[in-house]
Amino acid sequence: MIVIEGVLNEIKENLFRLSSDEAKKSAAKFVPTANKIYGVRLPGINALAKKYKEHGFPLIEALWQSGWYEERLLVAKLLTSNCRNDPERTLELLKRFKDDIDNWAVCDTLCSEGIRPLIKKHGDEVQSLAEEFLKSDKMWVRRMGIVMLIHFAKIPEKKAKVRQLVAPLAADHEHYIKKAIVWINRYLDK
Repeated sequence: MIVIEGVLNEIKENLFRLSSDEAKKSAAKFVPTANKIYGVRLPGINALAKKYKEHGFPLIEALWQSGWYEERLLVAKLLTSNCRNDPERTLELLKRFKDDIDNWAVCDTLCSEGIRPLIKKHGDEVQSLAEEFLKSDKMWVRRMGIVMLIHFAKIPEKKAKVRQLVAPLAADHEHYIKKAIVWINRYLDK
């Protein structure tokens, strides 16, 4: 744990160094529900993900605890590099993280990029988890389910099932659910 604490401190120092008021204002504008923003642009987060990917799940779990917007985006990027190493742990982490989601950017990055490498070999488990999330009374969890299903909306033989699963959400009044439905329908209509 001492090693991870050192890495966490190093990451935080890098995030503060990479931050700017302009980026912070931009994030607050485009991701208005995000809390605790450093103000780091995506290329900086991507560089940190590349640098620290070998620290795996201990770092992923420790970073998530902070609640900072950029640290959670970094978690999603790190999952992309590590999810194949332990698919079951990855899906369990999504279940643990789901109630902490407070913005579309972390939600979408986690459920699109973060788990993309699992779709080919563990698609059934991902789809099952997405179905569970769609039934949640929490808006961000429902959005997670929709975004996870976008992976399957691109597969011709899965489109009918995805349509069936998201159909009940077509009448959802939440802004971020409506936007996710528009997004997934673009793939379903191709």
